[in-house]
Amino acid sequence: MTGLTKTEDTTTVPGYTIVKWVYVSAPGTEDWVVPAGVTNVRALVVAGGGGGGWSGDANGNAGGGGGAGGMREVASHAVSGTETIVVGAKGTGGTTVANAASGTASSMTSAGIASAETTTVGGGNGGDAGIGNSGKGRTLPADGGSGGGGGDYTALTPHAHGTAGEGSDGGDSYVGGGAYGAGAGGGKDGVGANGTTSAGGAGGTAGHSDITGTDTAYAGGGAGASMSNVAAAVGGGWNSIKVGGDGGWTTSKPGVNAVANTGSGGGGGAYNTGAGGTGSDGVVIIKYLTPSGSSEAGCSLGSANMMVGGM
Repeated sequence: MTGLTKTEDTTTVPGYTIVKWVYVSAPGTEDWVVPAGVTNVRALVVAGGGGGGWSGDANGNAGGGGGAGGMREVASHAVSGTETIVVGAKGTGGTTVANAASGTASSMTSAGIASAETTTVGGGNGGDAGIGNSGKGRTLPADGGSGGGGGDYTALTPHAHGTAGEGSDGGDSYVGGGAYGAGAGGGKDGVGANGTTSAGGAGGTAGHSDITGTDTAYAGGGAGASMSNVAAAVGGGWNSIKVGGDGGWTTSKPGVNAVANTGSGGGGGAYNTGAGGTGSDGVVIIKYLTPSGSSEAGCSLGSANMMVGGM
């Protein structure tokens, strides 16, 4: 089974090996034979992020932001034999012909036995608005690692729910006179904001990890779309590192796609045919002490940007 790209780095910090898997195509799974002498690893597992909701046709409203994929990190995870790595795929944004889609799960399992600490749920899609929706009708946001945001409609659309330990809830849409905003998708470390009378909600705060040696953001929520001519609502991030997609704003502007390989949600599309932004594929990263005498020691097989810090 394939569909993943694997990179390794054994030289950035002498004595440590980093292995990173990213999604390329289905089925997105690969077996990893644990090197002799390795009994535990630090592991980061992030599922695929959900797509942002579509706005609807002419006279449509605003699509909800996609929820981030579930994110879990464990400091010491026991490994042995052969581990099966699965990296979740992104969810696509809503369009005139297809509803927004949720991301898919990521995991790291041993001998077919799943571990809760290394299994994460795909991010929920944002809600399609539904008004003038080419016969598709309104679609609700989906639960997931983090929940999708509610699309704006003629009645309040409630948010979807995140998974405990992995993510957060999305935000509600706003309805009531004038221009409306859609709810945002949840992020690992923060709920998606509710839409307001004039703007979509900001994406939920991302999680972060320094497993690669550089502390960076993963699993940010996609922002909800705004119906009014205001600045776009901002996708979720951490420490000024934005990874969730921004929401569309004013007429027909699409939601922005999430940053690649971060498991973040896409932004919702703005009214009158604005498409939802696509979420981003997940990622699995492990780090372990290179066994003494291993053939891996001092052999660089990966890219220089996979920097390794302390365990």
